[in-house]
Amino acid sequence: MFTIKKITKDLDCSRRSVVKLWEGTNVSTSYNEKTEKAELHFTMLDGAHCTIDNGLIYVMNSAGKTVETVRLAGSEWF
Repeated sequence: MFTIKKITKDLDCSRRSVVKLWEGTNVSTSYNEKTEKAELHFTMLDGAHCTIDNGLIYVMNSAGKTVETVRLAGSEWF
């Protein structure tokens, strides 16, 4: 199991960040030719499939160590 931490810029204030966390498994990345964006995919604990295509993503293992960092659309400001 992994914790997926997504950081995006707050649209109302350029100095703040918004952080979202998900618990999931089967983390993978791909490139969507239709949208021309890189995507991160994972499966939630309830079996739902999720796709993220923007922000800076940290994938952390159960010990809290970052095992992968993914820069997606909109992450240039980090």
